[in-house]
Amino acid sequence: MAKTIPIINQRYHDIASGRTFEVLLIDEYSATIELHFDDGDFDQINFDDWSRMAAIPVNSLSELGSDAPKDAQESNLWSVSGIRDSRYMFGWDEF
Repeated sequence: MAKTIPIINQRYHDIASGRTFEVLLIDEYSATIELHFDDGDFDQINFDDWSRMAAIPVNSLSELGSDAPKDAQESNLWSVSGIRDSRYMFGWDEF
């Protein structure tokens, strides 16, 4: 089902479970992908599990409209074309 290739540091939303996660590591030797979910859980899945997963990149959530979780929409400050809003990404004061 997954029509996307996992990308390290990219956040995805699993439509089936309703959970949002980040890809931490892709190990091609062992054919596994390490995930970090927004609720703090970690998981390791294999490439076959990824191919069956209904995962979409978080920046695609804005295209879904009101079906997307509000917290996932607000936490995505970056898009493929650059900065999505005017807030500073890390919230740090400038030097």
